[in-house]
Amino acid sequence: EKTSLDLGSEGKDSTYGSGRVDAFKAVTLASNGAEVKLKVKSPYRSVIVKILPDGQISRTNGIDPLSFSMAPGTYDFEISGFGAIKQIVTVKLKAKQKLSLEINLQAAPKFPVNFEMKDENNQPLSARISFPNTPLLAVKTHNGSLTLRLPNGDYSGVVSSLGFAKTARNFQVEGEAVRVSYTLKKISPVLVVADLAGAKSNIPYYYNR
Repeated sequence: EKTSLDLGSEGKDSTYGSGRVDAFKAVTLASNGAEVKLKVKSPYRSVIVKILPDGQISRTNGIDPLSFSMAPGTYDFEISGFGAIKQIVTVKLKAKQKLSLEINLQAAPKFPVNFEMKDENNQPLSARISFPNTPLLAVKTHNGSLTLRLPNGDYSGVVSSLGFAKTARNFQVEGEAVRVSYTLKKISPVLVVADLAGAKSNIPYYYNR
């Protein structure tokens, strides 16, 4: 797996698995391989390590160290993470060498993003906003407005509020303040009846949400 040629999507995928076997590279690694242990500290627990020219990609939570068995040669470790400035570390490995690296990724600049949540009558709405595919935690607002400082990147903000349809909007942060507005549509309440089969009481419980 560590010496295969990556095919399809970067890293392991359901179509090509770990890629195409490179028998020569595998045998070379087994007989003369070097070992690299890499520990990365990052502002968020989301780190990607890409090794060039091989193209091998590994992901870590920024806490657990990574271990690589590699053939002798010169490599660039391209280390990036959400909310961090990318670093490239060049390493020249000799046969059977053991090398330990510790990298501290610096936090990337953040910019204010102003969120506004309102209903169809233009009234402020208490809501919860989450950011899928990022390590950011969901945040609640009680007055219909919220300001967060986020690093540059593409985001999808998903807003939810009890009694309203969940609403998603994509936005970009590109070196300046951003304003993102949401108008949530009210949805009709649904009557849910819980029929307690086998219960002693014949009276069903009704819930209106």
